[in-house]
Amino acid sequence: MKTRSFLIPLFALAFGLGAMVTSRSQEASVPTPARVEYVTLRWDGRDNTHVVYADGKVEFLREQFAGIRRPPKTDERAYYLTLAMNALAAKGYDFAGRTDDEIVMRRAGGH
Repeated sequence: MKTRSFLIPLFALAFGLGAMVTSRSQEASVPTPARVEYVTLRWDGRDNTHVVYADGKVEFLREQFAGIRRPPKTDERAYYLTLAMNALAAKGYDFAGRTDDEIVMRRAGGH
């Protein structure tokens, strides 16, 4: 009888410790959501195309486009937006969506 009364609290203690360890390991395995930032690339002609960054900064691309001549018979909008998208991709942004005049790109981590 003494052995039995000693085992009951021992099993209860072991069960409680097991439940606590399982609970903590499940909490540790829950990933924290990644921070994502977006930019909008807005086409408004070669001289007014700009990027709106997540922090509200606006960068006009006129100066970057000034030294680049597009090949003959190439669509101006497609050509310069492609250059701008590739420049943003080099900074870690990926395509996220588009409208007729805007391209939205995103990157994880919020550099």
